[in-house]
Amino acid sequence: MSTRSAILAAHRWVGVALALFLALQGLSGAALAFRDVGNLLLHGPALRVVPAGEPLPVSALLDAVRAAHPGARVARVEYPAGPGRAFLFRLADGRGARYASVDPYSGAVLRSAPLYAWPVELLAQWHDNMLLGGPGANAVGLLGLGLLAMAATGPVLWWPGARRLGSAFTVRLGSGSYRAVLDLHRVPGAVLAAVLLLGALTGIAMAWRGPVLAALGTVLPTAPSPAPTVPPGDGPVMGLDAVVALVRQDAGGLPVRNLRLLGPGGTLVHVYLEDGGAGPPGAARQAWADARTGAILARAGGPGTPAGDALLEWMLPVHSGVVAGTAGRLLVAVAGLGLAMLSITGLWVWTRKRGFRRQQLAKRKAPAKAA
Repeated sequence: MSTRSAILAAHRWVGVALALFLALQGLSGAALAFRDVGNLLLHGPALRVVPAGEPLPVSALLDAVRAAHPGARVARVEYPAGPGRAFLFRLADGRGARYASVDPYSGAVLRSAPLYAWPVELLAQWHDNMLLGGPGANAVGLLGLGLLAMAATGPVLWWPGARRLGSAFTVRLGSGSYRAVLDLHRVPGAVLAAVLLLGALTGIAMAWRGPVLAALGTVLPTAPSPAPTVPPGDGPVMGLDAVVALVRQDAGGLPVRNLRLLGPGGTLVHVYLEDGGAGPPGAARQAWADARTGAILARAGGPGTPAGDALLEWMLPVHSGVVAGTAGRLLVAVAGLGLAMLSITGLWVWTRKRGFRRQQLAKRKAPAKAA
């Protein structure tokens, strides 16, 4: 088997095995490039509010959500992007995840529905962990390796040579369905290969952050990943607003992006703050605080971040396109849709080829049977 035949076989079988999963990753990635816009289009009345006076304390909104859903655990609180937006709470109970939007001025729960009724958030969960929770990161990492192999081998198989390069970008729609679909697989694949390669690399780095950070630590300075725990004790929990105020004070007053309530009874508060321009666009600082005392247990991000950790902070902004603003997000959306198309056209071409081969085999056998 020649080198090219081996590359073609690897490209084909990896693509066939992962086609449907890669198509879903591409579609979900395209949707998440404009996650905020998608949520507003689908759930505008539940996410837009009319400012009226001063917002209520977040703890009051938390109480309203808990009153509406007794027994459910509030896992995450998404802060609004502006004064005309609602808070978004993520809850977990025996039936799975649920999202609830809350008016910060009245405390009214505007919409509460299971995860599947928030399609953009459902796509986000699929894209992050394939709806498998923590173990899903490994599945996403493996899928990233598959995409990396496809994006690296695709241009090698497409390359026509320098003399025929001009015609290699032609899609021959009038030469029959097989040729047209094959061109629709090859040409966009070659055009999008660099973007897909970058998406695969950044996705792998995020899915397997621990091992990647350990590998970077062999050549760059890194810091151990924070793993704070709340000291044992049964003291009362402070109000959430008081804890957040202490975290913000420690971070120089940076605004809060979201927070997660961890530990028994939410005694560990994990706060994500806007970076304030110290890191890449879209980057966040993190702080972990004891909800009983307000003590800051660990920090991540911001000035003084070791070079290896700082490099990994670029992964999400690059992966999402935020690093290049609206143009970058558009490019990511196009690449995601392109990945879905490449997955479908590749599977179609493989199916047609198998059909052709079966027909040829049947024709060869027919004269033998007649004899």
